[in-house]
Amino acid sequence: MNPIAALLARYKDLRPPSEALVNGVCEAVETIVKIKIKPSQVTLRRKTALVAGPSSLKSEIALKKQEIIEYIKSHGGDLTDIY
Repeated sequence: MNPIAALLARYKDLRPPSEALVNGVCEAVETIVKIKIKPSQVTLRRKTALVAGPSSLKSEIALKKQEIIEYIKSHGGDLTDIY
């Protein structure tokens, strides 16, 4: 049994691929902020999403940051911050 447990141990902490997380960020921003952004505007660094765009968009995201993060986490994403 021990070799099987060791084999399956790497699948314990599966994380969604970065593309899925970027699409999740786009979906969350569109749902909560009501502004559509493209996946090319989102960059991931560790557990932080950086959104490129006008300052008005960034201000709206900052105002609803906690809601966006909770939305992403509820849909299986692992994100701690968004700028």
